[in-house]
Amino acid sequence: MARDAGRYEAWLKKNYTSTQTSSGTRRLLAEGRRLLNADAQPRAAASSFARVVTIDAQNDRDWLLLATALLRIPKDKQKGSERYSIPVNASGAAYLAYHRASQDQARANALTVLAEALVRRSYWRPALDAYKYSLKLSDVDQARKAYEQLRAERGFRVVNYRVENETASPRLCVEFSETLKGGKTDFAKFISVNGKDPENVNAEGNNLCIGGFKHGRRFQVDVRSGLPARIDDQLAKSSQLTIYVRDRSPAVRFAGRVYVLPSRGQAGIPIVSINAEEIAFKIYRIGDRSLVGAVARGTVGNKLRSWDVRELRDRTGQQLYSGKLSVRKELNKEITTALPVDKALPKMRPGVYAISASAVGAKNASDQLATQWFVVSDLGLTSLNGRDGIHVFVRSLDTASPVANASVKLVARNNEVLATGATNAQGYAKFDGALGNGEGGLAPAMLIAEGPNGDYSYLDVSQAAFDLTDRGVKGRASPGPIDAYMYTERGVYRPSEEVNVTSLVRDRDGAAAGVPVTMVVLRPDGVEDARHSLKDQGIGGRFRTIYLSSGAMTGTWRVNLHTDVKADPVATVGFLVEDFVPERLAMELKPIDKSLTPGSPWKLGIKGRFLYGPPAADLALEGEVIVRASQKDVIGYPGFKFGHSDERIDPVREALSSAGRTNAEGLAEIPLQMPKVKRTARPLEARVVVRMLEPSGRSIERSIKLPVRTTIPRIGIKPQFDRKTLSDNSEAAFEIVGLDQKGKQVAMTGLQWDLVRLERKWQW
Repeated sequence: MARDAGRYEAWLKKNYTSTQTSSGTRRLLAEGRRLLNADAQPRAAASSFARVVTIDAQNDRDWLLLATALLRIPKDKQKGSERYSIPVNASGAAYLAYHRASQDQARANALTVLAEALVRRSYWRPALDAYKYSLKLSDVDQARKAYEQLRAERGFRVVNYRVENETASPRLCVEFSETLKGGKTDFAKFISVNGKDPENVNAEGNNLCIGGFKHGRRFQVDVRSGLPARIDDQLAKSSQLTIYVRDRSPAVRFAGRVYVLPSRGQAGIPIVSINAEEIAFKIYRIGDRSLVGAVARGTVGNKLRSWDVRELRDRTGQQLYSGKLSVRKELNKEITTALPVDKALPKMRPGVYAISASAVGAKNASDQLATQWFVVSDLGLTSLNGRDGIHVFVRSLDTASPVANASVKLVARNNEVLATGATNAQGYAKFDGALGNGEGGLAPAMLIAEGPNGDYSYLDVSQAAFDLTDRGVKGRASPGPIDAYMYTERGVYRPSEEVNVTSLVRDRDGAAAGVPVTMVVLRPDGVEDARHSLKDQGIGGRFRTIYLSSGAMTGTWRVNLHTDVKADPVATVGFLVEDFVPERLAMELKPIDKSLTPGSPWKLGIKGRFLYGPPAADLALEGEVIVRASQKDVIGYPGFKFGHSDERIDPVREALSSAGRTNAEGLAEIPLQMPKVKRTARPLEARVVVRMLEPSGRSIERSIKLPVRTTIPRIGIKPQFDRKTLSDNSEAAFEIVGLDQKGKQVAMTGLQWDLVRLERKWQW
């Protein structure tokens, strides 16, 4: 609005310059009113009022007359641009009238005209807000009627609904014109299903999704008035929806994503069918030579579409079997049947197999193919990539014993066989380390193993290695051909001081490396300050003194050591440059308890001393407690998430009002009272900050972090899958735990759950 108003006022000043006197201004106003009312010529009236506002731009009544005249100009099909420009100019004039009015009645009149202009622009919500604020200033019947009519037609209302009947538990999602109120709003009291309370209600943006429906039935759903929106508005009138929940469409899906089937016993793959009496399925095979390309394109392991099937059948693989399987049907129930792969393909050849299946009679069956990739094998592959080579281990999936005399091939991205080998009695084979350093098309892509009895398996080595860091396995990244250790004698320096940097350079075998290296010194802003070429000064050691100027930039400086300045550094060390005065005090914080409880008193022990020996006696203490949401897991329940994921918890800060002073021994005990925090199941942590003041007025600061005990029952959810995304037809399993007020596991009944689909709309 402000931008439109400013642009319109500037345009008027440029195009309606006037030198009229006050008497001339009165004549223009009289002429404009006559043209607007008696002669019904709003276009000419608007021209007169435009000249008036260029003479006195601070008169709100003149701007309001201009806006009113603009809105009365009839639509002209010969001037299509006016359909947009006139309402925009009118809203700008009304906006200026509102801001330049000094009385409430004048402001109310301007807001009413502004609302009319915004309606012409189809800005429904701003128009409603303008009417609402106008009525707060002056409740005029005409404005009230216009507001009520616009609110009924364009206000917060039900705009659509959809019945989601393809899930095991169907639900109804009612779509509103505005985003629903968040937080812990109880929407269930605004909904009734066949005159009864709904089983569960979940707000998702501007959708309210209601569960508890049954397939093949009709329901009467009442959405009551008063249901709140986020924009501080409520549903003006109730809505009644009569819905019919259709039976689920015939469909099939596979029960899991496991792609290795045992080579012994019945090789049946479980498939789940819904409202289907017969399943049509086809089996495809990708041979050894096409496997690398199929994996690189992302075909293997993903759901097959109709074009993928044609590609698989005609180019990258072959169709081995096509048939149908009769299954038991229970209306809207999920039936699991073993698809007999061993009967369809009595003899398996080496390669990777895919099954595509669909329900016979389903609509668009070719676009709704269920897919299962699998390998029938008893071989389990493990690979380790080290600087000495690629190590391969082959074991039996049935007995876990090593598989000897298994043929192993290392295949590159370009499908070239880099090397072949055979496992020894321990099921172990090794490939030369140089093969693992290939680039481009010669980079290792896949390991393929064939057992003595014809078993076949593969391992994609182009994917990221299995990460063990979440299991407490940490360490330094594996170095390259040259490794270095670099250090400074201190961590903090003042300007004008000298920084002594020492480095030890070693090769892969730990021997001293005499290669020349380059030391690059970077300032805190990332700009290179100096560069030095260093030669071996004995047993792989290098030494260099860095001289800081008196005006050296404060902050963190970095020193990088390179064997090739265009490559990453082989070692990095940082140091801080500060114009500082060293601390003279030491302080220790000793919590009496290892956690905090809301509403319960708590004490913190403090011990202070001067660095030159004596206790820090009779020194003032101050500090604060800061409580915020913790990113750490609840102790004893790793991976579990507690509380609402979209709940906002702002940090709460409270000063230590009675910190007091240390005694003669430099000791103190501070009573703490945790600040009031909102009731939440999310894990919280408290950061206790204590400052000890020196006699000179300087202070030192120490802090500790402590978990906050939650005194309400909690429910935790833990995903049973590693990645955040799952493909179609995958199972998403979750583990649930219930905790009581003391954080101990407790049995809970009557739990309800919702699976919420998040839709993201991107603005480009």
